[in-house]
Amino acid sequence: MVERKGVGYMIEAIVSMMILLVFVLGNSVSSPVQDWGETQDQITANDLTYTLKETGDLEKFMVRNEPGSLETTVSTLTPRDLEISGSIEGLPLDDIYMGFHAPEDERHTLELKDDITQDECYQNDELEELEERAGLEGLNPQIERTEGSGPNGVYLYFVDQNPDTSGFDESLWVDNGTRCQFADSDGPILQDEFYLWGDKDEDYEYYEFKDIDVGGQEFTTYEATQVYRIKQKMNKPVNSVETSAEFETFSFDEKNIHEYDIIGLRNNVDEFNHGGERAQLEEFLDNKPALLLTDIQEEQLEEGLLGETGFEHVNTGREGNLGTPLLGTNSDGLEIETYFNGLDGDLDSLSVEPQGQISSSNSDRFMEEDHLLYDSNQRYTLEEFYAENNSMEQVDNLGVIDGVPTSRCVEEYGEEAVTIGDIEFATDHGTETYEAISTQMAGDHGDCGELRAVNIDLGSGFSDLGPLLPGESVEIEDRTYTVVVDGEDTVEFLFQGNDEVEILNYRESFEGFSSDRLARLPHQEEYNKQDRRLIASMIYWLAREDTEFGEDSYDVSSSVVGGINHETYMSYRASLRWE
Repeated sequence: MVERKGVGYMIEAIVSMMILLVFVLGNSVSSPVQDWGETQDQITANDLTYTLKETGDLEKFMVRNEPGSLETTVSTLTPRDLEISGSIEGLPLDDIYMGFHAPEDERHTLELKDDITQDECYQNDELEELEERAGLEGLNPQIERTEGSGPNGVYLYFVDQNPDTSGFDESLWVDNGTRCQFADSDGPILQDEFYLWGDKDEDYEYYEFKDIDVGGQEFTTYEATQVYRIKQKMNKPVNSVETSAEFETFSFDEKNIHEYDIIGLRNNVDEFNHGGERAQLEEFLDNKPALLLTDIQEEQLEEGLLGETGFEHVNTGREGNLGTPLLGTNSDGLEIETYFNGLDGDLDSLSVEPQGQISSSNSDRFMEEDHLLYDSNQRYTLEEFYAENNSMEQVDNLGVIDGVPTSRCVEEYGEEAVTIGDIEFATDHGTETYEAISTQMAGDHGDCGELRAVNIDLGSGFSDLGPLLPGESVEIEDRTYTVVVDGEDTVEFLFQGNDEVEILNYRESFEGFSSDRLARLPHQEEYNKQDRRLIASMIYWLAREDTEFGEDSYDVSSSVVGGINHETYMSYRASLRWE
C-alpha cells in the first residue's frame, strides 16, 4: 500500500509538471482569470448536467413535462443563482393543438324549443336540479332546450352561466340516462368541448359543442366520436412520458386553420381537394403537417391537391392474402414504432388494410423507398413493369446509326454484331417507347462471344444512354431497372421497385409546391383501439419538434444523451443552457 501511494504521488507530480510545461510553452497564461473563470463555469455546467441525469431528476422532469421541477432541483444542488433553459430532442413533450375537419354530413344545426315552459322537466320543477348543478341556485338563469331529442333520443339543455350580464353565456347539459336528472358527467360542457350524447347502455355518440344562437333559436354541433377516441389515446402517457394534446373539429369556412399545429382530414377527399378548401390547405401545408384518414381513388391522384403531392398509383396486380401490418425499419418507421410501443401497441391487432394501390414515392424513383407501414404478405406483381423486346432485328446499315459503342466485334463483323428494336417503358402517365441497340462486345480474352451491351436512344442518339452491360442498374423515366441480355434477340429491363403493399402513405415534401409532411391512412368507419394507438403515434411523429423551455440567453451550455426505458426504450438528447 505504501509503495502504491508513493508511486501515485510520483505520477501526480509528473503530470503536474507536464501541465505547467504545456501552459508555459503554449503561452496559455495570458489571461488566467478570464480563462479559468470560463472553464470553471463550463465544468460546473457539465457537472450539474451529469448529476441531474444520474440522480434521475432530469428524467423526472421529462416524464412529468414540468420545467419548473428542474429549476427547483438545480437550486438545491448549488448555492449559485443559476437560471436554466434548454431543449429536449426525441421525446413528445410539445403541446399539440390539432384540428380535425368535420365532413359536411357530420355538421348539424338543430332548432331550440320556442317555449321552455312547455318542457316536461320545467313543468315538474325538475330544472331546479340543473340550476343547482350549474351553481346558479336562486339566480333564475335563462334555460333553453333542443326542440327534438336529437339523433340519440336525448334532449340537450343550455344554461346562461352569467344571468346577471347581458347576452347568453352558454353551457350545455345533456339529459342522458334518466329523464330530468343530471349527473356530474352531464355538464357543464362549454364551447368547443366534447360531450356524450346518448345512453351508454344503448346507442351513443360523441359530439363537439360548436355554437348557439338563442335569438335565431338554433345551435350547432359536430359529430366527433372518432376524434374523441383518438384524443383519449393521446391523453395517456407515452412510455410513461406525460404529453399534452388539445383537439377540435372544424369546417374550413368557420375556422382559421393556421391556429392549429397539425390538422386531420377524414372521409371525403373531394371536400378539400379543390376550390377554396384546397387553397387554405396548401397554404397550411407550407410549414405545418397534416394527417389524412381517407380512401383515395386513382383519378383523385391526377387532379387537385392530391395531384401535387407526388403520390402515385401502382398500376399492377397484387398477389397473396392479407397478412399482418408491419412497420418499416427506416428512421421514420422506427420512430413511429417507438411511440406505438410506448402506447402499449400491438401490430397483430391492427385492423387497417391497404387501399387504393398507392405508392408514396418519396425518392426520385418510383416505388423505391422503405415503407412506414405495409402488409407482411401481399406483394405487387412487378413483372408488369418490366420492359423488354424478344425479337431484336439485325441492323441493315450500320453507317446511319449514331452512337454504336466501339467494339472489336463490330469492326470484324459489322452489321451482324448489332441488333435493334423498340422497347416500351412505363411512365407516371402511361408509356414511352425508345429505340435500343444490342451490340456484341469482346470478352476478357478479346473473343467475340455472348457478351453484349445495350444502348438506348432517348432522343439524341444511342450515345444518350449506354453502353449498359448485363446486371447493371439504370434509371429510365424515374424507374430503376436491371439490364438483362439473352443472346442477340432479347433485351430486358427488370423493374427494381419495392413490391411491398403500403398501408400508410407519406410524403416528406410535395412535387407541386413546398410543404411540410403529410401522412395518409385508409378510412374506416370504426378504428379499433390498436388502430387509434397507431394514429396517435402518427400524430406524434408528424407534429414532433424539439421542446424548448426557459429563456434563450445563456453563459454556458451543456448536453447529455440518455433514454427512458418503460414499455420501450425512448432515447433523448437534453441540451441545457445556464445563466
